[in-house]
Amino acid sequence: MKLEPLIDMPCLLTATWSRLGVHLFHGKVTTRDIDAMEQAGDAWLAKNPGRTVELVVVFPSGERMTGPERLRMAEQEGRAETINFEDDDPGRHRCVSANSIR
Repeated sequence: MKLEPLIDMPCLLTATWSRLGVHLFHGKVTTRDIDAMEQAGDAWLAKNPGRTVELVVVFPSGERMTGPERLRMAEQEGRAETINFEDDDPGRHRCVSANSIR
């Protein structure tokens, strides 16, 4: 198995292998970062339609999300779970996800 980098930012690394996405967060994540993450994810999903399994790891840090950042991240997570695709489970593209935002 070899993970291919998709997003590489100071606060975030996302890599994929087949239908697996791994998201590693560390430090401050801004709404601008979340927008960039969403654009890259949308482009990847357009090229790779279907179900995915995602693992999210948030490394401990002293950073805390502001209210708007937390809301934007929650919107992104909810949006990703309701993208339609032709499958036996329309309306959902994630099979499994694990998230932790503190």
